[in-house]
Amino acid sequence: MLAEALLAFFLSLSCICNSTSYHAKVTQYEAEALVQWRASLVSHSLPSWLISNHSSNNGPCEWDGIRCNIFGRVREINLANSNLSSTLHQFNFSIFTNLTSLDLNSNDLFGPSPYHIGSLSKLTTLDLGHNNFTGNIPNEIGELRELQVLYLYNNSLLGAIPRQLISNLQEVWDLDLSFNYLENPDPLMQFNNGSMASLTHLLLHHNSLGLEFPTFIFRCHKLIVLDLSYNNIAGSIPTRLSPNAFNQLESIKLSTNQFEGPIPDEISLLSNLESLVLSNNPLKGHIPPSIGNLSKLQDLVLRNTSPLPLSMTSLEKVSKISLYGNQLSGEIHSHFLSNWTQLTVLNLGRNNFSGTIPFEIGNLSNLLYLCLSENQISGSIPCSIGRLRNFKRLWLYRNQLSGSLPQEIGNLSNLWSIELFENQISGSLPSSIGRLRSLEELWLKQNQLSGSLPLEIGQLVNLRVLGMKANTLSGPLPSQIGHLSELVLLSLSENKISSPVPPEIRNLSQLEALYLDNNNFSGFLPVEIGCLSNLRFLTGKEFFQAWKSMRVAISSNESHLWNNVTLHCSLSIYSDFYAFVTVQTNKLETLDLSQNKLTGEIPNQLTGLTFLEVLNLSRNQLTGVIPHGKQFDTFSPDSYEGNPGLCGFPLSKQCEHVGANLVPLPTLDEEDAESSTMKIDWKFMLMGYGSGVGIRWAEDGFSEDSLTCSAPNCTCVSIDERKSQQRRNAVTGTQNSKHQHEWSSHDVGSKVLILSPKAQCLDGAYNIGVFGFKGTTKYRISIVVHGNSGRYINEQPSSSSSAVEAGSVECQNCRRYIPSRTIALHEAYCSRHNLEP
Repeated sequence: MLAEALLAFFLSLSCICNSTSYHAKVTQYEAEALVQWRASLVSHSLPSWLISNHSSNNGPCEWDGIRCNIFGRVREINLANSNLSSTLHQFNFSIFTNLTSLDLNSNDLFGPSPYHIGSLSKLTTLDLGHNNFTGNIPNEIGELRELQVLYLYNNSLLGAIPRQLISNLQEVWDLDLSFNYLENPDPLMQFNNGSMASLTHLLLHHNSLGLEFPTFIFRCHKLIVLDLSYNNIAGSIPTRLSPNAFNQLESIKLSTNQFEGPIPDEISLLSNLESLVLSNNPLKGHIPPSIGNLSKLQDLVLRNTSPLPLSMTSLEKVSKISLYGNQLSGEIHSHFLSNWTQLTVLNLGRNNFSGTIPFEIGNLSNLLYLCLSENQISGSIPCSIGRLRNFKRLWLYRNQLSGSLPQEIGNLSNLWSIELFENQISGSLPSSIGRLRSLEELWLKQNQLSGSLPLEIGQLVNLRVLGMKANTLSGPLPSQIGHLSELVLLSLSENKISSPVPPEIRNLSQLEALYLDNNNFSGFLPVEIGCLSNLRFLTGKEFFQAWKSMRVAISSNESHLWNNVTLHCSLSIYSDFYAFVTVQTNKLETLDLSQNKLTGEIPNQLTGLTFLEVLNLSRNQLTGVIPHGKQFDTFSPDSYEGNPGLCGFPLSKQCEHVGANLVPLPTLDEEDAESSTMKIDWKFMLMGYGSGVGIRWAEDGFSEDSLTCSAPNCTCVSIDERKSQQRRNAVTGTQNSKHQHEWSSHDVGSKVLILSPKAQCLDGAYNIGVFGFKGTTKYRISIVVHGNSGRYINEQPSSSSSAVEAGSVECQNCRRYIPSRTIALHEAYCSRHNLEP
């Protein structure tokens, strides 16, 4: 008896030892496999993945992102946001037979999805989302029969959704394949190979699903969330989306497809529905009155529909209503607002609503966002709006609103955006506006506001945009404007503001755009403006009637203007040009004035540019002897070709009067420049410095409504220049000519800006001019000078939301390019979201 017991004990002990030895050996294999994969990564954040740093007892179980079971086998790998960059080719899936969760979300993994992943037979969660995987979803994914959660979103996967995924993954309840290029699964396979019976959340938005509604969905009867938006699904919205098949549905999102016809009544019978988003479809017909039966509905977004049914007043739990861009008309009746007490978002923009804003709007105590823009609403803004203490955005632009802004607007302490431009609002800006300490955007341009800016404007310490263009504001610009240290855009153009610009403007350290033109300002541009190191755009022709005015702006030793900006002006006096070249650009490395209409002799003073390595004066109308000495002795004949009137070295054409001396042109003071008789037809219009960023100001009609588009591959400027007759006479034979140019930058800031007579920018032909020069200094300061002589072709876009293409750059959101490259588009293209006032 004792012998049998001892035998059983030793056998059991032997099994335990063998099992321990087995698990230890497998754990070692897993550790080696992980380290081998780590070695294949281009980059990672896995410093702990080193076998030598851990004892054999722990193995990889204490490594970052690794969890093990009680036997030390790897159970979970969670490496989301670990800066991984590589493929999964070197990942040995077959080793990890106990793995239940693999999370590699938000890395830079690329290449095809691994077909060996099918060997992870115990996997319940697989997250490869937000990477760069390409190719088809492997059929082998259907072998993961224990899988419950599958995230492959935000990759570059393409092809049809494999039938094995639909037919075999019966335990999956959460499936997210959004933001790929996936197509419908084979419709013949969708019914013949089972369905995803456990599926409750299906996200297929932003893919390439086309034509037919994916029929396998009709067998997913437990669906709670369905999102097929941003695809190409056509036809009518299926009536099979009914409570008979989907009695648990809470969210349906089908926006931005090609669904046609009416909204089916069956959707109104989905009693648990909380979100219904059908926008951006060519739907027809009426909103079904039965939609009022959706008592749990919180989020309603429709488009291309007809008037609101009165039954919608029953939607007492609705928190978001977006009916933007429909053909809705009539008045916004107060009875709609009386029951929508939970409303946080009301967007009725771009419709045909008329009448006034109901006083009852003030009863919507939870309202955060109100957009009634682009309608025909008249009357004044009701004072009851001051009750909306949680209010954040007020967008009423492009209506027919009149009257003054209510003092009660100052009660909206959480408000951060006011957009009321293009109305008929009158009176002065209320002093209570200074209480809006959270305000970041204040757009009031093109109204009838009068009086002075209130001193309280300086209390808006978070303000980033102040757009007051085209009103009738008067009086001085208050010094309190200098308190707006976060201001990025200040637009005061086309008002009647007087007195000098206050020196406190130097405190606007974040300012990128300053529009001051067409006012009654006096004096020179203040010296302090040179301290604005972020300034990119400047208009204000009152300050720039003479070269001296610019000298005032840059006279301070603290000035950043010469280093960071592009200056637009118009001068015709050669001595000014020469003084600029010799004083400001004496370290010029590249000078290119080719393909212009420069006349007269080459100034001998250019030989003083001792750093000059490249000179191009070709294709002009220059005459006389080519200067010699210093750098000029190194230039090739190509620098002067296309000037039949030039002679001397390095050209083969000999001069008849080689012994004649060239008389240097004197340097003149600014005050004497206009009276000088020593003029040359080298008129320049634009001088560019730094990295292609720019300041613009108005000169004889160069307005902020001119079109400027600068981007990494394209820079175009169109100018409507109305010169005085005196300056017109200085540019002979060019009054009515039209010319086009494309400016492309090549490593802007370190090499010359190339100016070529091509014109492909912004879908239009724009006159840029016929005179120019460009260059780069030894210290990588780029310079471009170019003249303008005519008028541009003004092509108005079809709508304010039109995308603008500049070369290969799509300027859909103009401000995204501002930090690294200059970009200023005509405000009709980007009416509110760029730096135009």
